[in-house]
Amino acid sequence: MASPASDETNDTTITVYGFLLGDTPNGDLTPFGTKLLTFLKMSKTDYKYVGFLEHNGSGSPKGKMPWIHAPGLLGDDNIGDSSMIIKALVKADPTKYDFDSHLSAQDKAIGLAMKTMIEESTYWGIVHMRWNTEEFSTVTVPMYFPGYHWSAQKLIGWYLGRSINAQLKGQGTGLLTDEEITTKANAEILALSEFLGTKKYLMGSQITSYDATLYAFLFGIIKGEWNHPVCKKTRGYKNLVDYVERMQKEYWL
Repeated sequence: MASPASDETNDTTITVYGFLLGDTPNGDLTPFGTKLLTFLKMSKTDYKYVGFLEHNGSGSPKGKMPWIHAPGLLGDDNIGDSSMIIKALVKADPTKYDFDSHLSAQDKAIGLAMKTMIEESTYWGIVHMRWNTEEFSTVTVPMYFPGYHWSAQKLIGWYLGRSINAQLKGQGTGLLTDEEITTKANAEILALSEFLGTKKYLMGSQITSYDATLYAFLFGIIKGEWNHPVCKKTRGYKNLVDYVERMQKEYWL
C-alpha cells in the first residue's frame, strides 16, 4: 500500500510517519519514533516527518508508529516496526546503514540483549509511568494532545487510557503494583548505567545501532516532563545523563 503522502515526494525521499514531535527538535513522543529518527540522523539520511494529525494512522502496515515510505530504496510498500525498518535499510545499503559491522558476534549478542531489555521490558515501565499514574492527566494527556480543548483532552485521554491499560495488563506489567514496577525498572536502569560505565557509546568508542535505542528511551525518562520515581532515580546516574546530552548535542541540536 502506497503512502498517503507519496504523491508529494520523489523516489529518493524517506518519509517517516510518527506520532508527534515536541516543541524542540529532540524526538518523537513515542520512543520508537525517536529511535528511528536518531538512526536516520546517525546515517545522515534526509527525511520528511509526518505526524499523527496529518496521517491519522492511515497506511500503517503494523497498526502502530513509526513506519516509513522509501520507494527509491525499499520499494513502494510501507515498512513498519522500527527494528524491521532499520534491518531493511541495512540490507538495502549496508555501507551507509550498518553501524554494527565492526562488532564481534559476542558483542552483537550483548547489544541485542540490551536492546531487547529496553524495548520489551523497560518500555512497559515507561508506558505505566505515562498512562497509569497521576501524571497521566497532568502531563501525558496535555503533552500528547496539545491545542485540544480540555474537554476533548479528557475524552481522548479516557478512551486511550482504557486501551493502554488493557495492553499493560495483557503484557503483564499492568498486573504489578507501582512499587513493583518501580523496583523492576530501577534494576534495569542500573544495569544500563553499569554496562555503559565510562564508554562514549553503549558498545564502546564507536557508535552502533543499539545507541539509537538507548538514547531514545533514556531521553524520554531523563529529559521528559514526567517525575515518576524511576525518572528521578535515572537522573541521578551521571553517566546516563552525560550520555543523553552527548547524543543530543551530536545528533539533534
